[in-house]
This record gives sequence, C-alpha cells and structure tokens, in this order.
Amino acid sequence: MARGGAIAFLASCAFAAPVHRELLLDSVLDSVGHAAGTANSLVSATAESVATGSSSWLRWGRTDEESEPYVSTYTTGNSSQPKPELLWSEKVMLMDGVGYHDHSHTAKDGYYIGNIPPIKRLGLPSLNLHDASQGVRTHHAAMIAQVTSWPCALAAGGTWDPALVRRWGVALGHEFLAKGVNVALAPGVNVARVARGGRNAEYLGGESAHLASRMAATYIEGMQSTGVRATVKHFGFNNQETNRNYYNARVDERTAFEVYYPPFEAAFKAGVAAVMCAYNLVNGTYACGSKELLTRDLRERLGFDGFVMSDWWAVHGFGYQNAGLDMLLPGNRMQTDGSHDFFSPDNLAKTSEPGVVDTAADRVLAEVLRAVPTCTPPYCGQEMLRARATSDEHVALSRQIATESVALLKNGGRLLPLQSGSRVALVGSACDARNDIDAMLRQWNLANYYTIGGSGRTIPLSPASVAAGLRVAWEKRVEYAGEGPFHLPLDPAPPAVEVVNGDHDDNVDLAVAAMERADVAIVCGATTAAESEDRPSLLLDQSGFIGEVLARATIPTVLVAMTPGAVLLPFAANATAIVHTFLAGQETGHAIADVLLGRENPSGKLPVTIPLSEEQTVLPCQPVEGVHISSAAGLWTQGGGGGYGVHYDCDYTESLHVGYLGLHDEPVGFPFGHGLSYTSFGYEWAEEPPAAFPPGAGGRLELAVRVSAEEGPASGGREVVQLYLSFPEGSGEPRRQLKGFVKTESLAPGEGVAVALQLTCRDLSIWSVEETAWVAVPGAFLVEVGSSSRDLRLEATFTLAATGCSSTAPTAPTGTTEGGVADPEE
Repeated sequence: MARGGAIAFLASCAFAAPVHRELLLDSVLDSVGHAAGTANSLVSATAESVATGSSSWLRWGRTDEESEPYVSTYTTGNSSQPKPELLWSEKVMLMDGVGYHDHSHTAKDGYYIGNIPPIKRLGLPSLNLHDASQGVRTHHAAMIAQVTSWPCALAAGGTWDPALVRRWGVALGHEFLAKGVNVALAPGVNVARVARGGRNAEYLGGESAHLASRMAATYIEGMQSTGVRATVKHFGFNNQETNRNYYNARVDERTAFEVYYPPFEAAFKAGVAAVMCAYNLVNGTYACGSKELLTRDLRERLGFDGFVMSDWWAVHGFGYQNAGLDMLLPGNRMQTDGSHDFFSPDNLAKTSEPGVVDTAADRVLAEVLRAVPTCTPPYCGQEMLRARATSDEHVALSRQIATESVALLKNGGRLLPLQSGSRVALVGSACDARNDIDAMLRQWNLANYYTIGGSGRTIPLSPASVAAGLRVAWEKRVEYAGEGPFHLPLDPAPPAVEVVNGDHDDNVDLAVAAMERADVAIVCGATTAAESEDRPSLLLDQSGFIGEVLARATIPTVLVAMTPGAVLLPFAANATAIVHTFLAGQETGHAIADVLLGRENPSGKLPVTIPLSEEQTVLPCQPVEGVHISSAAGLWTQGGGGGYGVHYDCDYTESLHVGYLGLHDEPVGFPFGHGLSYTSFGYEWAEEPPAAFPPGAGGRLELAVRVSAEEGPASGGREVVQLYLSFPEGSGEPRRQLKGFVKTESLAPGEGVAVALQLTCRDLSIWSVEETAWVAVPGAFLVEVGSSSRDLRLEATFTLAATGCSSTAPTAPTGTTEGGVADPEE
C-alpha cells in the first residue's frame, strides 16, 4: 500500500468501534511499515472525533425528509400473526429496489448493495441485501477491520466437508446480521464449465453437480438458521464472464437437468429464500426474462417456491415479471427520460398479465415475514460502519476451513511435513504477497492472492502471507535477501535462513543463491480472478520464474500454489512436493504453514481437474467473426426480448461431459478428487455389496466400506471416501460420476471406521426429454470407491430391474460413518 493511500484509508478506518480502534490502527500502521507521524496525527484526530460523537457518521444517510429512523414492529416467526393484506402500491414496492442514485452504479449513503423498502403501514421490515461470496462485502473502508475475510467458496468446496460448510453458513449469518443484512446474496453454485471462469472461485462445487448440491444444502441450512435469508445464484448457465451480457448459452435440456440444475434443486429442497437470475441469454432469451427458464424449469419442474431477483441491471425490457421475475435490482433509472423504468408502478400496471403482480408480491412477502428485522436504510450507519461482526471464533473457523481446503498434490520422498530445524529458503514474491487496500477500494473488481475481485470480495485487513504464517509459527530472525532483515519464526536455534522476496520482480539468481545455503526450498506462485472478466490463461503469474528456479534447484523443493480455480503446473515434475489451496482469505499463510509444518494433516481434495494443457478445457466462448462487441453495442432496446444490441451463440457442445467427466481417457496433471495425506489409508468392503438394487419405490442401495489408517502421524488424519458410478452401456452417460462421499473422523494409525454410502433411484436415473421426467435406467451398474476419481480401491456391480425403483427419491444420497462424521441432518 502506498503511504499516501494509507493515510486516506486510515482516516476512513476511524469509523471502527472504539473498543477495537487501537487494534485497527495498529494493524494498518504495521501493514504500511509505521507510516509517518503525519498519518498518525491525522488518524488520531479523526478517531477522536468519532469517539466523542462529533463525526458525521452519526447522520450518515439521513435526509431532511427523514429525521427519525423507522423500526419494524413485526415479530419474525410468529405463526399466529395473520398474513398482511397489501395495497397495490405496497405490492409494487416489494418488486422494485431502492437506494441508488439514478444514472449511477453507486448506492446512496446508508443503503446496502440491494434494498427493498419497509411496508411501514404494516410494521414490516426492509429487506437489506448484500454481497456475500467471501464474507460481508467491504464496500466501505470502515468495514474492513470489522468482518472476516473468509476462504472463497471453492476453497470451502475443497474441504469436502458438508458439516464444516454448515458451520460456515451459521457464522456468515451472524456476521450479516451484525452488519444489518437480512438477505445474503449467496451461495453461488454454477458448475465450472470454463476452467478460466472469472467467478469459479465463488462457486461451491467446482466441476461436480453432486459436490455443489451437498455443499449448497448445508450452507443454506446453516445460514438460514440464523434468520438471514440466502440467495442461490446465478440461474442459469453463467459459466463465463467474457461478454457475460452478450453470449447466448445454447444448452440441450438433458444437459441442463443433469449437469447444471441439480445444485439449484438441492438449494430449493433446503428451503433457500431466493434465486438470482443471470446476465447472459439462454437459448435466445435473457435469463431474467425467460419464461422457459424461470417458470417452466425453475418452478414447474424444479419446484422452487421462493422469489426470483434479477442480477444488478440484468433487466433489459418490459414484461420480465410475466416470465417469472419477482424483483428488479437495484431499481434505479439508468436512462435520462425514464423510459426504461421497467418495474415502476405505472409500467407494471401497463405491462403485467392478470395476477402476476399479486403472485410476485406474495412470494417476496413470504420472505419478508421470515427475515429478521434489522436496521432500516438509510439509518444503518451504526450497523454498517461501527458494528464488529467478526470474532475470535470466526477467525478460528476461517483458519480451519482454509486448512482443510489445502490439497497435498505431491509428496516425493515424504518431504512434508518439514523436519524441525530444517534450513528453508522461502522464494518468490507470492510467498509474501501484498494486500493493497487502497487500490482495492478504488477498483471494485481488483483481486489479489487472498480474495476474489468483484461484488463478492471481502477485503482483508492484514492477511497472513505464507511468510507471515511461518513467521508466527517459527520465531527466528532471518535476513531478507536484498530487502533488509525481518522476523521469520523457526524452531529453536536452527541456522539462520535467507528468504528471497522479489516483491515486484522475482529474481531467479537471488533465489538460487538462497537455496545454496538451505536444506529445502519453498517456492510460491499464485494468480487471481475477478468478476466481469475471465482469466487470460491458467498459468500462475510467476510461472516463468518458478520453472527456472525448479529447473536449477539442487535441493528438495516444495511448490506452494494459490489459485482461484484450475491451474497449469508445467513444472510439476521438477517439484519434490506440491501444496495447493484456492484463495483462502485472511488466514491463508497460517493454514499453509500449519500443513507444511505438520501441525495439521492435509485433507483437502480437488473439486476441479488440474489439466496438462488448456486444450483439455473448455475455453470462454468468443464472438464469431463479424460480430464486434463494444460499449457501443450495449444499447438498450424495448420489449420483452430487448437487451443489448448484439449477442452471439455459445454452444455447450460437450453436453454431459463437463470437466473431469470428459477427461477419463486422457492423462491429466492431477485428477478431480485428488489430495494426499500424511496418513496412508486402506480400503475394504465392510459388508458384501448388494447384487441388485432393492425393489420398490423409494429404495436405497447401501454400501458399507471400512477405511483404516495404516501409517502416519499419531495425531491422525482424515480421508474423503468417494463413490463413482458408471451407468449401463447405451445410456449415453459419462462414466465415473461422483454420486457420494464421506469425510471421515481423524484416524490414528491402526484405527478404522465403517463408512456407509447410499445410492437412491434418482442417482440411477437420467432426464428424459420425451417424458420430461427422471427415468431410471435398467441394467448393470458399476460402483467404484476410492480416494479420488483415479485412485479407486474397490469396485462392485449391481443390477437394476426395469421396474425396480421409482426415481422420485431424494436428489442427493447421504453418507455417514459409524462413530465418524455425518451430514448435520443425520
């Protein structure tokens, strides 16, 4: 952070609660190397004005017309209260957002990212909607020290631990409530079709619809248990950021229902309050204006009964409410003549089909009645700017999620965990990555190696880098090659370690020189991703530097990779060990250090494939020759099919073979589901697998597996037992589909646990376009169980009779362990 920018940031941070102000100021000053006395004086003066109540934040957002805040009198959860009867003017209030300046992308002071006004006549609360992917969105500098910058959703998915994700959902709910938010704009569940996807880090399941389904359900259950309503997004087919307002996703019906819809369906079964529709077109119509998408598929076929909100400025014409859109956000006029105020009372009256407004308002009202009343904008300065939402417990949980997401991809010669007293050369600028708060506050979608860029970003105050994590863990003074001394903890009295940090310019010669005086080298690399654009490639930002360093290394090396999704590691063969994590928030360095030093046994598994080349991935769809996309093409047009003036087709030609499902016959860098442990595990059938699926409706096939820890640390390790299913030949299904998994308890050497895996009739079914229903496939199925999609230890076959089951059984199978970890509902 530049010191001039730090001064401005410190001044704004004076809004922090008084009890935490000194800690905040100390943290920020430390991050900029104790800025000059001028900055200290400025901060002290501003902080004092807040403490004495003289700062302008006390009237933040107030207008002359609104001199007193409104307080809701409605009691959430009181079933004896009759359903309120709304006036027409109140119904349309629930359908159109407020709180933004016209002709602007900026919310007014005191308002959230999304706002639905209260119905004051009935004492009903406002809906305060806020972004959520990596925690509470820090759209104001004062919030940065008050919330947790969590690991990204993809990292949480990489834990393969639904119970842990449920705890995360609960913690997030408490943070949102503390900040005055009662509708969180999460979780994201889109399947990672495009490996470069700019928002893949925001989605829970990576390449697997099943993983996303399991994680989404527990996340939603956890969050909504706090009274905060959740929003599942982005429906549908928001699988790339490149030209996201212009591409037309052309997807066949079977692929939609088997690959892309299941995570949304699982969210609906979990009771999610809302769905956010996407920016892109789907089969020729904008998602937010598609009746096929929002009414036929979403409600009639998938059974959703909550409300649908638009993504911000994703409505491009009149009549979207007739397609199934219930709420337009953010609701401000973007045209000077007001002609496109699509959900104004007058325009809704003119363009709505009979009963549509009544139905939409009822859907929103149902969630208003369930939401916890908080503050009412614009009187939310106390909650938004002063309330401390994070806690020591949340920081500890953040560290646990980050640690459990770390995947050990390679461990040659059992190099890890590092031996006590090792001389370690820590090389690469990514080992001590910067966190430029000032720059991120200036640019809404700027990312770094700790957090995603865009609307889901939660800026960390002082994130732990890899170097900082080791510094806290070790305690030994070392020298920064070419940079001066700093403190890096090492175990008692090992030889001094030279640490190379190229900062803005990774220096291969300095790195090699440092390695000559070390026993082991830790080489760091990372890359970023942001909303509104896809990654330019899958390479690490330091790929050239890392390749040269590893090629010239004469000592064992550990590659630490931090990424927002899939990555190319062309130098993997030259690394002795490889540790990978997805963007892990403020606890990044602590989590990585815990694994490197053996304080925690790695248990993360990849939710995406690490390919050998980009030719193995689906690239973002680009305009065909002759179609030029530019800002000039973004012209608004009227009518239900209106939108941006130019769009182009994006054909999902891979159909069902998305991600790992299309790569079974090809070598890859590291496969889906892969992740090693310091413990080795053995597998055996605990019971003889059934030879046939049980007859009758609602049947389940039970599979019992015993997992035993054979070698490893006395503290134990956890394994993720994965079940892959192959359909009978001729079904047209990809083989080895993930259909179940269980993460065991920690097992010490010699200990074992019985794991129960289940398959339902729905798991044995395909979507029939002709019957518009799930239809079970008769024949012989192959079940394979193991540690990854390519490390399969057990197999069995069973048959399904032509009339052997009903495919109305629940979508997601359950998994339990005797004496181990089970899904929360069990």
